[in-house]
Amino acid sequence: MGSILGLQTTESLAANRSNNARRKVHYDYPNSRAPLTGLLSLMDDSETLTDSTFGWYEEAWQSARSITAQVASGGPFATTSAGSTAVSSAITIAAGTAFFVKVVDVEQFRVRDVVQMTNMLYSTGSGTLTGWVTAITGSVLSVTALEATPATVSIATGNNGKHITVIGTATGEGDAALQNGRSTEPVLISNHTQIFRTTVGPWTGSALKMGQKWDSNPKYKKDCKDGALRHMEVLEKAALFGVRRATTTTNNNGITVPVRYAGGVEYYIKQWDKGNTTNGGAFDYRVGGSDLSAADWTLDSSEDKRGITISSAMTSAQMNELIRRSFQSQSDKSFEKLVFCGDRALSVITQWAQSKSMAMTDLNPKEESYGMSIKKITTPHGDWLFKTHPLFKENPYYSTRLMVLDLGDIAYHAMDGRDTELLTNRQNRNEDQRYDEWLTEATFEIRHPRRHMIIDGLTSILP
Repeated sequence: MGSILGLQTTESLAANRSNNARRKVHYDYPNSRAPLTGLLSLMDDSETLTDSTFGWYEEAWQSARSITAQVASGGPFATTSAGSTAVSSAITIAAGTAFFVKVVDVEQFRVRDVVQMTNMLYSTGSGTLTGWVTAITGSVLSVTALEATPATVSIATGNNGKHITVIGTATGEGDAALQNGRSTEPVLISNHTQIFRTTVGPWTGSALKMGQKWDSNPKYKKDCKDGALRHMEVLEKAALFGVRRATTTTNNNGITVPVRYAGGVEYYIKQWDKGNTTNGGAFDYRVGGSDLSAADWTLDSSEDKRGITISSAMTSAQMNELIRRSFQSQSDKSFEKLVFCGDRALSVITQWAQSKSMAMTDLNPKEESYGMSIKKITTPHGDWLFKTHPLFKENPYYSTRLMVLDLGDIAYHAMDGRDTELLTNRQNRNEDQRYDEWLTEATFEIRHPRRHMIIDGLTSILP
């Protein structure tokens, strides 16, 4: 059978299940409380680390575009290229007329660019406004109209946040080259390794003297299994909800040592919505972009927002819009997104799919989905694969959550020699007992948060 989410096939998992402890646990207990950690164990290309901080570079290329910004307390049109005063009276733009417009990210534009502003409001109706850039001052573009507008252009704030896109360049014959090319540097993103420890035992010295080999005792095997499942659960929670931080603590020997916390998917989505360090974020994902943390996700200006909170019943059109946005950017693994969901959220999605005559199919657990129950909806943008997450089912807050993940941009990295392992005889030498320990030192690489999404509060979808 073919693979899902760009991972290895179910047959390959069966043949290679003993390659690491995490994969073996997932193979033996596919419906445990750690499905993401289990799926990440199926990746063979995870880099082993020799440093407690792991960094990677991201460069999210997109077509040159931005949105119009507010001038003073008015709309996006300024009286001069200085951009300090908003136009206060109606604008009538004929072909060849110059005007000044403020944008959020001026770095996207160059002199000679042909730009188009869409869905602009006029005195009657709406339409496009097209022109070429003749100068750039600060965050203001000096633009000359290519064609007359069908009506007077509105100067109200309703024209703030409209998309402005480069649709070409135009140069006069024999003109000299300009020295204002576009050059961007990749952004360094990082995460810390976290030390996860789960004790197995302890067992008293008397219990260890039972009349059989202790390590083959059913009680020991059960304790190790329970410890492994709990260990995978805390890895899972860190991968989903962990917050990236480094601090210090005093250990048992009275020595001050580092303690590090790994950030998970939710953390990096929040950083993406923050946008940049100027807005209080940890990374410069969207230089010059606005903080979308509290923005209304239904607005066009919030199209890049990936932390979605639903405060009332959604419409079917809004649900389709969120699916579209989830596939705006895509890894090269597959056109599939894994959707962890609560049971209430899955019920809403199932009813919605039925009302729209959308086929929701069940993947074959033995041949297609590694023993897990996964349902698939095919949309014009790509496939959503739904997996009810046990941790979401048990918490009423998460029961209405959808966490949309592009597994092609999530990876697990263990410190060299510190991947998940059962270490035996961890007790002190003078203790009349024994305990073992599951230990992992690892981190998570959450690339391109724009390719992931969290939807909270999904309680109903209107027709």
